[in-house]
Amino acid sequence: MHNRTTQTVISFPSPFLLSAFETPQIAGDYRVDYDEEPIEGAFWLAWRRIAAFIQLPAIAGQSSA
Repeated sequence: MHNRTTQTVISFPSPFLLSAFETPQIAGDYRVDYDEEPIEGAFWLAWRRIAAFIQLPAIAGQSSA
């Protein structure tokens, strides 16, 4: 069997901090992707979460003229 990715939307009612960023992230809805792998040897289909990724808005770069 192969790994799978599932998606969900998480709502943050207030700004929140992530350790890798200096400024808080704005409140709102964020997509979260979960990577999962099947658990071998189980008598029924079961999945183990191996990673989670939150999709943050892109930081706008400045364009030069």
